[in-house]
Amino acid sequence: MKKILFVLLIIAIVIIVAIPLFVSTNILPNIKRETGGNFPKSLSEIKDYIDKNSEPWIQNKGMKYLGFEAPTEGDLQDLKKNTDLTRRYPTTLKAIFDPGIISNTVDLLYFNDELADLGVNTYWVIGEYRMQDYKVTQFSPSFSHLGFPLMLSQEDANKVLAWRILLAKKLGFATILIPDYPSLFNVGRQNFDLAKVEPEFERVALELAKIAEDYGVEYFAPVNEYNHLLVSNGYSIDELVQYEKEFYGNLLPKIKNIYHGKIVIKNGAVNDWKNFPRQSMRGVDLFGIGNAFTGVRTKENMGPMVEAANTVSTRDGVPWFVSEYVVYRPIDQENWLGVVQSTAPMENTYKESLDIFEKKAKGAIGFTFMGLTGVGRIRGTPALEVLKNFYSRWQPSAKVAPNEDAVKIALNGGKSNSIIAWIKNLPAYYSFFFNMVTGKMERPKDQDPVMGEGGPGGCKGKVECEAYCAKPEHRAECEKLKGNSEGK
Repeated sequence: MKKILFVLLIIAIVIIVAIPLFVSTNILPNIKRETGGNFPKSLSEIKDYIDKNSEPWIQNKGMKYLGFEAPTEGDLQDLKKNTDLTRRYPTTLKAIFDPGIISNTVDLLYFNDELADLGVNTYWVIGEYRMQDYKVTQFSPSFSHLGFPLMLSQEDANKVLAWRILLAKKLGFATILIPDYPSLFNVGRQNFDLAKVEPEFERVALELAKIAEDYGVEYFAPVNEYNHLLVSNGYSIDELVQYEKEFYGNLLPKIKNIYHGKIVIKNGAVNDWKNFPRQSMRGVDLFGIGNAFTGVRTKENMGPMVEAANTVSTRDGVPWFVSEYVVYRPIDQENWLGVVQSTAPMENTYKESLDIFEKKAKGAIGFTFMGLTGVGRIRGTPALEVLKNFYSRWQPSAKVAPNEDAVKIALNGGKSNSIIAWIKNLPAYYSFFFNMVTGKMERPKDQDPVMGEGGPGGCKGKVECEAYCAKPEHRAECEKLKGNSEGK
């Protein structure tokens, strides 16, 4: 009998300890090496790794396995207790807007020191949302859940947003929270029924307004580029003016009942900047305006954008800022636009644009760039020094000085490596082992799951659809889908 009990004890130890230990220390590291390369440890190694894997067209193969896990409720509350949630508003916003769950997270985790040195004092925290059958869900994959992507629940996705807010504030940055809907740009009017889309926009906005209030977010933007969403999907300027007035007129009072920081409207391009003054920015604290540049006709694009913003700001009594400025490199143009329009050095485009902004902007209180990593990346280029010099001389403000505790949290990838964390993962380890031995295990995929019906040619999102429609052989198809819109 004792021998039987001893054997049963050994079996129990194997099941309880050996299996999860084997999975966590042997199998999973091998999977991570297969999918993401050898895992970097030091900050310099991590940055080198990101440089090699941060281009959007290869992110799926490497960047997801950087080691960031969704925080637990305990992790979130611990960070919240040790973070000052006081709202602090910089006199001048010097911000970064890097969209996408990967870039928006790794910039904060691993490049916060470089952002501070650049002069950045404000961080856009971006939630990425996808739509299927006119129901919106937050697109938030875990970075290294057991070595391969796992789509997070909406509850966990919101925890990741909250965690990024807290870390940004702990690092010393002011924060702007915004939901982004990249897969809804340029999908065609037949796939963008405003009567069905707007209720989801409102639901998400009110949900995030509560997060913004709970975590001391300085600025909240209810939707990313509502105006460009409509125009890119075939709505006329007349329709945009009407629908935008109704949408924000109904939504803003509801947000103000929940959130007591400053509200921002972030605008995109509207085909012709002469049309922008037809929009009203009344009722908010700040509005943003932005566009993408390639080095072609920079003066003709930047000048009218600034003048349009000046006009609206003066008329409506609302300060403005550049809320998104990106220069597409030749490799970005090739991959996103389908053709290389310009090989002009990025630093020249940055310098020309910033000179125009500095000389002509009136009532402007900030400038946001896009592209520390990923699309429009300026890290390691002369354009970075151009922007740094601009930030240092234009309405000078104190630089962010990250505290050591926050940097340690960032370097640890936002998760605990303690025995407690290992114990919490036991159910996942058992599930992994069972699926492996029964042949149910799915290997990592090169591409993310994408929601939505898609646009012309099955394209997904603003950038991909613009690239598809830029090709001459696709223009007729795209124009037909857009329908009657101004400024085709």
